[in-house]
Amino acid sequence: MPLVLVVDDEPAILRLLSLMLRGLGCETISAADAEKALLYLETSEPSLIISDVRLPGMNGVDFAERVKADPRFTETPVVLISAFGEPNGNGSGHVADRFLAKPFDFDALTEVLRSYLDLEGEEPAPA
Repeated sequence: MPLVLVVDDEPAILRLLSLMLRGLGCETISAADAEKALLYLETSEPSLIISDVRLPGMNGVDFAERVKADPRFTETPVVLISAFGEPNGNGSGHVADRFLAKPFDFDALTEVLRSYLDLEGEEPAPA
């Protein structure tokens, strides 16, 4: 069962993504900020990470850079999400593997997840 780390400071988004991911056959770990997510990564190796861009403290772009700089996670897909458009990172883009705009289209999100994870082909739980 794939493990997905979801990082977002909005509890409703964390719950919604966790329900959807569980409906697709994934286990989830949730964090409300990047610092907590980095603590989880000390003991967990998720198959995929979904992170909001605008987070308290460290933002999602910097978080993705920290994750990708760790040799354990260079191949771990990171999907950034935001209601404020795709970030430019340090001016030359960002290191995340994908970007999805909020509010997300659940079919598009499901397709992104299926492109990275070995899922059973189940449909997401209705929101």
